[in-house]
Amino acid sequence: MTELLNNETVVDYIAQHPEFAKHIDVATAKAKEIGDGNLNLVFLVKDADGRGLVVKQTLPYVRSDHSWKVTEDSIFAEARGLEAADKYTNGLSPKFYGLDRDRRLVVIEDLSDWAQWREALDEGSVNPGAARDVGRFVARLAYGTSYFSREPQDVQKAAAESINPELEQITEDLIFEEPYYEHEHNGWEPGATDLVLALRDEELRTQVAKLKYEFLTNGEALLHGDLHSSSLFVRSEKNPVADDDTESPRIKAYDFEFGFYGPVAFDLGILWGNFLLAQARELALLADGPETIGVREGKDFARFDWLISLYEEAWDGFETEFRRLVGEHKADKIFTDAFVDGWIARTLRFAAGYAGAEGIRRTIGWAHLPDLETLGPDRKVWASRVVLTASRALLERFEEVGSAADVRRIVEESIPTSQRSQA
Repeated sequence: MTELLNNETVVDYIAQHPEFAKHIDVATAKAKEIGDGNLNLVFLVKDADGRGLVVKQTLPYVRSDHSWKVTEDSIFAEARGLEAADKYTNGLSPKFYGLDRDRRLVVIEDLSDWAQWREALDEGSVNPGAARDVGRFVARLAYGTSYFSREPQDVQKAAAESINPELEQITEDLIFEEPYYEHEHNGWEPGATDLVLALRDEELRTQVAKLKYEFLTNGEALLHGDLHSSSLFVRSEKNPVADDDTESPRIKAYDFEFGFYGPVAFDLGILWGNFLLAQARELALLADGPETIGVREGKDFARFDWLISLYEEAWDGFETEFRRLVGEHKADKIFTDAFVDGWIARTLRFAAGYAGAEGIRRTIGWAHLPDLETLGPDRKVWASRVVLTASRALLERFEEVGSAADVRRIVEESIPTSQRSQA
């Protein structure tokens, strides 16, 4: 097992590696462990002048359950993702300083002036342009690592090198299996039991099977693999940009350890599923009781309207950027405009399905999130019911989706029925 660093030894480690030490004054540097994830230690190392870097080291177990052993080799997926994102996404990820294979760690740019997007959303923020830039991030990474821009042999070699079976298995279990059966990882509010039990349905399982099969078999581009709002930084009051500045990055994507070659729709769908959690939280906070979920009279729905628009903002960012890149260069001339249109439409449909699967997993499966967990008991039930009802609708109807506006419509149409008992 790799020797794990701590707040004292990480500074010594940096001092012994000139390629990392050149970014800070090691003599005045201090470290703090800031990780809140289950699979890594994350250290912020800053010197007296405020210059910093981040060291991320893989844990050999799940932080919340030390008996659950995991591979330390996920750091190699992290490094591949960071390197590719640094190369292709034009500033939408941290600068990548290097990988230490023996110590199972990476060193990256300090982003402490940025804010974790989930935390910002849970505090009530509005972040113009952030969803657009996440869409651009997905488009640039997908294009840069796929057959659209590279020779087939290059893609196939990269895909083979990016196999990440243990973490892919975690995703398969948590998103595509456990929530639809009895499982020890599942847990939910008693007030949502009727909706949970209704998920154990053969027709719904068939819809999930279509998504899982696509996940398992469509290795078309390098994915982030876990692109939720806790894996994204947004600008804060420490590093603002003007509203009319459309070129400066509004986000930075990080935490690439779940990366592998898979369907591009998966990254978009995970993002959308987490938008749904934020929307459900906002609805619950606005409501006076379950019967007033979604009722606008006497309430300020401006922030909810922004949140519900994020499906379209992210998709527009993705589609516009992807079409721009493909329009400039396609590695294979047989990829006609009509083929590209069909590929984009298919990606949209599957993204809607993956959003539903992610919403269900985050509500009743393992690894719940603060969006709902920090609500009071009653509002947590109301929000859970919104997510479960909308997520089921997305699973049932993803194959009919023809626009991001359809995703928004399916979610909005599900809200009025979410509080009705299914017993």
